[in-house]
Amino acid sequence: MLNAPVGALITRRLLSDSAIRAGIDEALAGLPTDVDLAAADRSTFEAMEALAQAVHAGCCDPWVAAPNPWVTSAKLCTRKRPRLFPVRDRVVCEGLGLYGTAIRRYGTRRVDWQVFAFLIGEPDIVQRLDELTQQVQTAYGVRCDAVPLRVLDVALWTWLPRA
Repeated sequence: MLNAPVGALITRRLLSDSAIRAGIDEALAGLPTDVDLAAADRSTFEAMEALAQAVHAGCCDPWVAAPNPWVTSAKLCTRKRPRLFPVRDRVVCEGLGLYGTAIRRYGTRRVDWQVFAFLIGEPDIVQRLDELTQQVQTAYGVRCDAVPLRVLDVALWTWLPRA
């Protein structure tokens, strides 16, 4: 659904490695299920970081010298908590100036989360996302995602230029 291909080795690690699995399960248990990113506080961000680290560690191929599966791990976190984790990929992060600049060559998820929290907390943006969702549903009869953060990601990904 989020177009995040996961290789067989990583899939086995995520599902079968007891230490990795325990870390992810513990981090998931510490994350609220009823909070949106716009309302996240310090403890929510800390819990998000715990899950992001656990999933990222599970996605790192032990046979690669310097693995950095940041997009795959971000998308897996999004899949588990779509109201809290924005989809972080190169297109969206570059388009928002969060990645690929001289100052922020590789970006950082904690800063990205704060930018997305601001965007999804802006009433004008949320209103426009609601309008877009209604337009798509009315004009094309397509059922849209009910999670505003996911709609924001689709809107950004669709309209941002690709390098």
